[in-house]
Amino acid sequence: MDKQELKTTVTADGKKMLIAEPVNYYGLKDFSEVTAFQKGVALLLQHFVSEQITGGIMWGDSVQFSISTMFDVLEDIGKYRDDYLKQRIETLEAAMGLKHRGDIDPLE
Repeated sequence: MDKQELKTTVTADGKKMLIAEPVNYYGLKDFSEVTAFQKGVALLLQHFVSEQITGGIMWGDSVQFSISTMFDVLEDIGKYRDDYLKQRIETLEAAMGLKHRGDIDPLE
């Protein structure tokens, strides 16, 4: 595998820094925003479910659908983050002239 040049920039203090792959998850442009969004959705869902269970409230179809949708959102965010990080690893491997073994891919 040929070495591929990484995109870099020089910081204000003169240090060389990698330019990260762009993030674009439904308008979020920073990886930390995606992580914060994932944590926020999980926290809201946890509090909602906990409150409902404590109150002994039975869920109607619309609430069950909403909860199911929120779990789908959490799964999608996790998949986006995993795919983004795998791409970054593969880019770094390529830049170092290393062959990708596929060991960062999830077991299916």
